[in-house]
Amino acid sequence: MALSWQDEVHLELMAARQAAAKNLEGRSRVSARRAAGMAVREYYRLQKGFEAPGNFYLLLRKLGNQSDLPSD
Repeated sequence: MALSWQDEVHLELMAARQAAAKNLEGRSRVSARRAAGMAVREYYRLQKGFEAPGNFYLLLRKLGNQSDLPSD
């Protein structure tokens, strides 16, 4: 059975915390970015109605460049 997107995000955030605790800051950032990208992918699926590609870095950049995001 596949994990839910929330479980995947949770696992990535746990990995980020573990890496940070071991002073592996680069690995921590990568895991945190992957977790954020997973959440953004779900946002696009729910709010925009399309399946976004799996490149989380590009998804985060795309989201950052959107002008129609709510301020809160």
